[in-house]
Parts: sequence; C-alpha cells; structure tokens
Amino acid sequence: MNFDQMTLSPLDSTDLDAFLAIYSHPKISNLIELQLDREAIRNNFELALSEKNSVSPKQLINSIRLSEESEIVGMIGFIWDRPGGQSGELGIVLMPGKTFKGTANVAMKRFIETLFTRYAVTLIHSRHNVTNKAAFFVAKSVGFEFEIRRDPLDAEKTYRYGEISLSRWQSVHPITPTSPS
Repeated sequence: MNFDQMTLSPLDSTDLDAFLAIYSHPKISNLIELQLDREAIRNNFELALSEKNSVSPKQLINSIRLSEESEIVGMIGFIWDRPGGQSGELGIVLMPGKTFKGTANVAMKRFIETLFTRYAVTLIHSRHNVTNKAAFFVAKSVGFEFEIRRDPLDAEKTYRYGEISLSRWQSVHPITPTSPS
C-alpha cells in the first residue's frame, strides 16, 4: 500500500458518523477499555470540535483517510497535560478491516511531526493495555520507549507507558520543514 495519499485532517462537523462508528465499535471499546454509549461519544465529539480553533486547546483530533476522497478509517489525537503546555498523551484508533499494514505507523509519524513542529510540543506519552500488542509495536517502531506500570487506581491492572521527546524524535526522524497553514 502506498500511503502518499493518506490525509490527516482536523476534526470537522461532518465527521460525527465516523467518530460514532469508530468509538462504538466493540473491538475498539475493548482495546481502549472504555465503554461509552452513543450520547457520551457524541458529547466527546462536540467537546473535541469546540476545541478545534482554540488558542490554547486541551486536545487535537484528526481524522485519518487513506486518500482525500476515501472514507475515514481512524482517528488520531493528542490531549495536552495542561492547556498551553508542551506535553501530552497520544492516541490512535483504526476501524477494524478498513486499513492496511503500516497505516498506524504512517499516521503516527505524520501527526507526531505536526505536534513537534506546529504546536511546540516537546514530550509525547502514550499508554495502553499490556495485551494491546499492536499499539505497543507501532509506537515502538516510531521511537517510543516503554516501561510497564501499575494502574494507580487498580493495582491488579498494568499498562505500557511510553514516551518520545523532541530530541529523541529528531535523532530517529529528522524533521522536514512544513509550510505554515
């Protein structure tokens, strides 16, 4: 699969149906360990959409398409640790059966580069269930370094916590200048 035509676009009001389909899919709900009803998903969508043009957003969500004309196949997002800060958590979800091997890797690379170059982010972290091997391998392949941690709210649960700093990113993936939008 050639990913040259893949697009990452800021969340738009027309993306609601795809957002609902992705976040209500049982496989995705199980992987991210978050069971939300349609109303809660709709509320999250509206919140994310309201942040789109904020000077100091709390989150940034992009839709992922394999080409400009194709349907949305996933979402990738970043939640700042604090508004105006330089660090936060990255997450990606892809609709099962709608993507090809390498989709998550390419989307993560493009999105991370945008975070580092356009938003002055200096540290990105990611966490996921230890059983989510796909998330681990994709994040590791783009340069995240991981450790196993216990959930502070549930000592029986563990998760993988990973980070990538701007300096590590630059050593693994030299940043190419982008034109301002």
